[in-house]
This record gives sequence, structure tokens and C-alpha cells, in this order.
Amino acid sequence: MQRLPKDILAFLISLLEFILMARFLLKLLGANPHSEAVAWLYQVSEPLLKPFTLAFPTAAAQPGGVLEYNTLFALFVYAFIGYAAEAVLSILFNLFIPPTVITTAEPDTEFEPGETVVKTKTTRVRRS
Repeated sequence: MQRLPKDILAFLISLLEFILMARFLLKLLGANPHSEAVAWLYQVSEPLLKPFTLAFPTAAAQPGGVLEYNTLFALFVYAFIGYAAEAVLSILFNLFIPPTVITTAEPDTEFEPGETVVKTKTTRVRRS
């Protein structure tokens, strides 16, 4: 159960990173902004870049291409935020969810005829 929030968070961060990386590559290669798919991607990624808009200058990479440093910086910042959020989730789960106690029973190989002896072993397992 505790893996589900981490998996959802990892999926959302990966999706965000994919969108930003696609934007970076399309801008670098000089993709046609009038294409529907490219325009949609630029429109979706624009709010993600708002906090970084004036952080770095934009440089021309090739004829028609643009090297967006703010997109690269946003990739690193969002990745760091995602890893930090996963670490916080791990800490919270370890604090508030008690460890699982597993009891296993193994039959004893040395027993008297007509007598059954069972050894039990208790192991405390921390969820990760």
C-alpha cells in the first residue's frame, strides 16, 4: 500500500520531465511552432517554465534552433523536487506505519514418536 503514493509521484515527475525534455529538444532542433503537436507541447509546458522564465538568457543554437537554458534548469529543479518528495514520503511511512511482524513456523526434525514440536521464529520487517 505504501508503494502506491511513491509510484504515483515517480510517474508524475517522469511525465513532467518527459514534457520538458521534449520541449527542449523541439526548441533546439527548430521544430515548426505552427504544427499542432508542437504547439500543444509548448502550451502544456509553458506553465511549468513560468518560475524560470527570466533566470537565464535564450541563445540561438543553429539556424532556427533555440537553446533554452531555463528549460534545462527546470529539468534539474523538478527532478530534485521529485527525489526530495520521495525521500519525505519514505520517512513519513517509516515513522507512521509500524513494522510488519512475520511469524514463521518450522517443524522440528528431532521429535519423539507421536509428538509434534514446532519452532517459531519472529522477524520484524521494516517496510521500504
